[in-house]
Amino acid sequence: MATTTHLPDETFVPAPAGTRVRVMTGIVIMVFVVLVAIQAVVAPRRSTTDTWISVCAPLVGVPIVAVVWWFSRVRAYRIAGGELVVVRPGFPVRFSLEGLQSIEPDPDPMAGARKRRGNDGLGAVSGTYRSRKLGDFRAYVTDRERGVVLRAAAGTLVISPAQPAIFIDAVRRRTRGDL
Repeated sequence: MATTTHLPDETFVPAPAGTRVRVMTGIVIMVFVVLVAIQAVVAPRRSTTDTWISVCAPLVGVPIVAVVWWFSRVRAYRIAGGELVVVRPGFPVRFSLEGLQSIEPDPDPMAGARKRRGNDGLGAVSGTYRSRKLGDFRAYVTDRERGVVLRAAAGTLVISPAQPAIFIDAVRRRTRGDL
C-alpha cells in the first residue's frame, strides 16, 4: 500500500455524544446526588460541622470523576501523514494507516463487544474490547451509531466521526482507492 504523504493534514470532528455516553455521564452525576442526599438524611446531628462534613464527603469523588471525564473525551480525529491521531487531552492515540486492509461504516460496531479495559461511557467509550464480529479492537467512540471500523496491520480501531462518509473518503484518498 502506498500512502500519499503530500496531502495536507485533515481534522474531523467527533460525533456528538451518543446515548451511551450521555446515559453513563448522567448515571455518574446521579450517583453523587443520591450519595449527598443519603448523607444529608442519615448524617449525625451532633454539630453543624459534623453534618456538613458528612454531607459533603461524597463530593470528594467529583474532582476525580471530572478529571476522568476530561481526559477521556475525544476532541478530534486527525489524519496526519500516514497515521490517524485520536486527539484527546494529554493522551493522543496514534494509529498507523500503513497496511490498511479495510475501512467501513458500522451502525453499531460495539454490539456484543466485551470490555477488556477502558472507559465504558464517561466522556467517551474508549479502551480495548473483544467481539465475535471484530475480534480484538481498540475503540475511541462518542456515538456508537456512527461507527467507522479501520482494519490495518496495526490492529482494528473503531471511531465515530460526525460525518463518517467524508472521513472514509479522506482515508481512501490517502491510501489505495480500492478499500
